[in-house]
Amino acid sequence: QPVSCIDLHRVHSSRIITNTAILYDAGSVIYVNRPANGADSLTQWDTMVTRTPSTQLCNVDTVTMIDRGSQSFTGVVFLGDFVPYRRVPTAASQ
Repeated sequence: QPVSCIDLHRVHSSRIITNTAILYDAGSVIYVNRPANGADSLTQWDTMVTRTPSTQLCNVDTVTMIDRGSQSFTGVVFLGDFVPYRRVPTAASQ
């Protein structure tokens, strides 16, 4: 089931899927966020800038996209719900 917020202290890394989604890796769970608006601003060459007043990232927050090379603004992404996917344990991780 989708959740409206995730705890940022659990997130190890994030990754952009161009024009589609942002993946937040929280170890045993990967959260997929398909933005409510602005997904066309998502490119793998941009840096995400997130400002949040708490330790959580929520579906009411925005992410500013900045070009890595020129440091110029490229867009704003309005986050949607976070869909959790649990990693399946492998023989190597047990």
